[in-house]
Amino acid sequence: MEKIIFSSTAILAIILIIFTVFISIELDTILKNNQKIEQAIELSMISLDFNVENYHTQLEVWEYAYLPNSERLDAFYIHKTTLDGLLNKWDKQIKEAKNDDQVIYKNGVEDMISISDSLELVKKDWVGVIESILNYQEAIRVNDSEERLSQLRNISEQKIIANEELFDNLSFNKNVDIFVINQKSMIHELQNQQEKSINDFKIILIILIPIAVTICMITNFVIIKKVKN
Repeated sequence: MEKIIFSSTAILAIILIIFTVFISIELDTILKNNQKIEQAIELSMISLDFNVENYHTQLEVWEYAYLPNSERLDAFYIHKTTLDGLLNKWDKQIKEAKNDDQVIYKNGVEDMISISDSLELVKKDWVGVIESILNYQEAIRVNDSEERLSQLRNISEQKIIANEELFDNLSFNKNVDIFVINQKSMIHELQNQQEKSINDFKIILIILIPIAVTICMITNFVIIKKVKN
């Protein structure tokens, strides 16, 4: 009798352990998939914030170029500081995406690096534009010669035009839009996988629960029957 009870209890314990391990593994998989979805969405959000701030910073450069004053220059530096912070965050996301390519679409890391490198080119060009404008303004302040003023004005105008052309040719808005569209498709795939995992989990639970209950009832029936005998 003791052997039967022990064996029955052992069977129930094994069933519960298997059931618990299965649930733990499936829930862990679902949670990991959810984290990947959140990371993929975060990449899209950062790219949009990054693009908006980049445009505002460039706009401040243009406004300062055509109406140079301390307010516009301060506004430029404020936006540039914010942009630098977003760029650092963007570069950090590149490193994380390299380690986990399941949160970004195929070739997405290369696209991120290309966008980042393009911005670095513009940032370097902003330095030359601001410097040329400041030099021209300083020449006006000290009442420099007409020849010198004309020379500095031409340099300033050329740098401004070159900066506009550089910004346009790099096509930031277009490239970020493409990135977001591709990332959106990746997110959709991850969400479909997550939905499938959850549905499969539900189906297996629906199958396993009755089986586990049935085994428990049969085991209890056998024990009760042996006790009565």
